Amino acid sequence: MTNGLWVREIRALSETGHQTAILSTDYRSDLARSAATMFARWNQENFFKYMREHFRLDRLVEHGISPIGSLCSPLRGCLSAGCLAALGS
Repeated sequence: MTNGLWVREIRALSETGHQTAILSTDYRSDLARSAATMFARWNQENFFKYMREHFRLDRLVEHGISPIGSLCSPLRGCLSAGCLAALGS
């Protein structure tokens, strides 16, 4: 690069002829592993972009607390009074 940073370029060619370039500063990892890691990351980023656009994922997140009523599980039963007292303090 023009600023003196050394990067590794990996190119992936799809079956349709589309070429994707990947730039990385990781010279130690295998080429296939670096490419797979980057494509997995892009997959996650595209998923979250889709979720934000279509399901308002950002609006589902809130930074608050709510009081917990009862700590009963239908499978395990209610916690003992001593455990509830310890959690309350």
